[in-house]
Amino acid sequence: MKFVNAELTRPEIRILRIAMESLLKLADDLLEMFGPQDQIPNKSLPPTLVYSGTQNATLQVMKVINQARGTPTGEFNPNSTLICCYHSCTGDLDKEDTVNGFEKKEFPMISCTMALGLGQNWKRVRRVFHMGGGDPLCICQMMGRCGRNGKPGLAVLFMEPKRRFGINKIEAVTKANKQMDNTRMDCLAITPMCLRIAFSMDNLYGYIPTNRDDPNYMKEEQQEINEGFPLCKCSNCAPKEAEMLRKKMSVLDIDNFEALLDQPESFPDPELVQKKKRRAGGHKNHTEAPKKLTNELAVVLVVEFKTFYCEKYGTATSSLPEEHFAELEAENVAERLNDIQGAEEIQDLIGGKTINGKLKMLYNCVVNFRKGSLFTTYIEEREKYNKRIQDKIKETLDKKQAAIEQKQQMANEVLARKRKRAEEKIAKNEREAHEKEAKRLKWLSDSAYIESRKVFHRVQAAQSNRAGPST
Repeated sequence: MKFVNAELTRPEIRILRIAMESLLKLADDLLEMFGPQDQIPNKSLPPTLVYSGTQNATLQVMKVINQARGTPTGEFNPNSTLICCYHSCTGDLDKEDTVNGFEKKEFPMISCTMALGLGQNWKRVRRVFHMGGGDPLCICQMMGRCGRNGKPGLAVLFMEPKRRFGINKIEAVTKANKQMDNTRMDCLAITPMCLRIAFSMDNLYGYIPTNRDDPNYMKEEQQEINEGFPLCKCSNCAPKEAEMLRKKMSVLDIDNFEALLDQPESFPDPELVQKKKRRAGGHKNHTEAPKKLTNELAVVLVVEFKTFYCEKYGTATSSLPEEHFAELEAENVAERLNDIQGAEEIQDLIGGKTINGKLKMLYNCVVNFRKGSLFTTYIEEREKYNKRIQDKIKETLDKKQAAIEQKQQMANEVLARKRKRAEEKIAKNEREAHEKEAKRLKWLSDSAYIESRKVFHRVQAAQSNRAGPST
């Protein structure tokens, strides 16, 4: 039996590592990766796989991509010509439809987890996105889904710039075990080395290099030169080109795919992408109702719609009520319980085609639910809570104002005492100067008097000497 020790390096795949600017669970960094549908039709988009770490994230990815393409709520369209979903909990028939539809070019993108792709050999995939960190070996396999037709492929890795409790600086790698899974994932996000060589070294030696002086790194680098590999254009080897490519990703299509990868500077800058604005702290723009209320309303909406559907079409129909309005749509409506002002807003929340009278019925359910005791009790409690909060804020502000006034009063008292001491010192100095001047004048006066007496006595003595003794 003969064993062959080989390695797999894919020079045709260009790897871009992009630091995420938004939260991973929001996936808003994908907004600038896709242009509007009126500029690039869905059929002209490069076949793409978008890998996420969780099943819930696949739906969020679909939502963001539809938003970027100008088709909001398109993620709920089962016949979408843009993107479909695939993960381990997807139904067997849906999985089959997704795979067959992608192979038949019915849509260009799939939002998926690792459940898809690792056993496929699709030659039409040209681009792969990966959201967040992950095992470098798994990411390497995901990237390997593109470029299988001999043409260049593009792998875009969105990495969080800082990972909680992770290694976020190169200096910290020296103190860690490089072959641990967490260390490898952190090193992949921060290494300044060639990403193509980094993945190759992880396959061969079980760690991601972070230092150019690494003997294994130099060995792999020299081996690529000896084998005649083209120069790597990953985001670490060609950062300026990678940045230009990132900015112009929204104009990428099947026709200009290779040209844009080779010469991104020859393409004009696209119009600035308006990123989704969010409130500071990550809060939603609408007022959230308690989970108890939203769950109750969701149940009411589903039950009322079933009644509405059966009354309208009867029981002998070709479709079930759940196919037109299910728990997911009901939850979307219930989450906006406090803010819905009309039936058209419900259409924006549930998307898809609608049945005559459906939106009005659902809106009436929301209005009637607001009039019920459960919601009115919630409103009263919320108002009381808000009043307590406002009172607490007012009390806190009053205390702060009182403390400021007390501090100002103390400062004024200190200033007054300083001013008084200064005035007393000035008065004392003036008094001492006056006393000193008085003493000086008195000394001058006394000195003059003494001198005059001395002169008088000298004159008297001289006169006595001239008169002589009497006979």
